[in-house]
Amino acid sequence: MKIGVDLDDVVADFFPSFLRFYNQSHGKNFRFEDITKYHIWKVGIGRNKEEAVGLIDEFYESDQFSNISLVDGAREGVESLVRLNGRLKIITSRPLRFREKTRDFLKKYFDDLKLEIHYS
Repeated sequence: MKIGVDLDDVVADFFPSFLRFYNQSHGKNFRFEDITKYHIWKVGIGRNKEEAVGLIDEFYESDQFSNISLVDGAREGVESLVRLNGRLKIITSRPLRFREKTRDFLKKYFDDLKLEIHYS
């Protein structure tokens, strides 16, 4: 059996962390509940797709990105899946240029589990 788990907002608390960064750096007050569409520019984060992607890139480059925490229960869930199968792949669509930061995150929280990362 092969098991893969998405990284952002399944294991890493990505979007709430992004919103804290965005609100602080741009004087906004978005809450997680305000994000009702996948395309964040359609709810007012950025005027268009290009600007929204640029805002996410700003977050990737920030110190706050390096301090993303785990989603509640993620450590226990990942441990359970590793016990079940012995292996687990973490799947992410993060840009490859942030590969080192992604590895650092996994090492910080899961170094003992030796998780594999698959970039899609």
